[in-house]
This record gives sequence, C-alpha cells and structure tokens, in this order.
Amino acid sequence: MQWLYFEKLRLQQFDGDLDPCRVSGIAEDKALVEVWVLADKLCMPRLQNEALKAFDAIREKTCMASIQCLSYAYHSTPSGSLLRKYCVQDVYQRYSSGLIKQASEDIPRDLLIDLATLHAEESEDAGDIKLSSFLVPEEERSKSDPK
Repeated sequence: MQWLYFEKLRLQQFDGDLDPCRVSGIAEDKALVEVWVLADKLCMPRLQNEALKAFDAIREKTCMASIQCLSYAYHSTPSGSLLRKYCVQDVYQRYSSGLIKQASEDIPRDLLIDLATLHAEESEDAGDIKLSSFLVPEEERSKSDPK
C-alpha cells in the first residue's frame, strides 16, 4: 500500500527491525519478489525496479538470496524474465559450488539450466582444455621395484 501513496518501499530490514537471516527477514525478501511479479503483471516498471533495488540491497547485506525467493521467482516468471536473469547472476556470483550442490534438490531445475548456460557462455573464451588437469596421477615406480 505504501507504494501507492508514497512511491517508496519501507523495509523493516533497513530500519533495523528485522534480522535478514531470520524467517521474518526471508519473508520480507519473498514479499519483494512477489511485488516484482505483481508489478510485472500490472505493467508498473518503476515498482519492479524499486523492488529489485531493495532486494539487491538486502543481498548486499546478507550475501545471498534465499532458495524460497529463487523458487518463487522461477515459478512465477517466464523464461527470459529480467528477474530470472538477476537471480541467475546472483547465484552465479554469490553461491559457492558446495552450496549449490547441497541445495540442488531445492533449486528450480530451470535455474540450474540457466546457471550451466551462463557458465558455458562465460567459458567460451577460456581456450583449449588443459588435458593434464584431467589425467589420473601415476605413481612412479622405484627402480628397485621388480614389477
């Protein structure tokens, strides 16, 4: 409602009222994603941008988006959506490979595909494969070993 009157989003996480890592902070994060989706349906690009700016500011504070937010974004937007593109870039830059593996059952399949695609695009200019990185180390036999 506050957007309709003041064109501002008041966030409790910025007021210091919420810990962004607690359930209430995650709920506010998800609400921002929901606002972005609703604003998209209502053709309100300014509200979409404000919601994304607020979401990104929280990401800067907490270092990563919750899986719930990513799932909602992916289940509520079409392929190629700017919100999806933001989510992919966020995960690509801020999630460790271990965390992605650990949460892979909960991360939307399309997000994992988009991550793989982004990685492939980023790697196109990497050059040839260094074969030695994939060879199994062979132990050198000592000269005294009769085999």
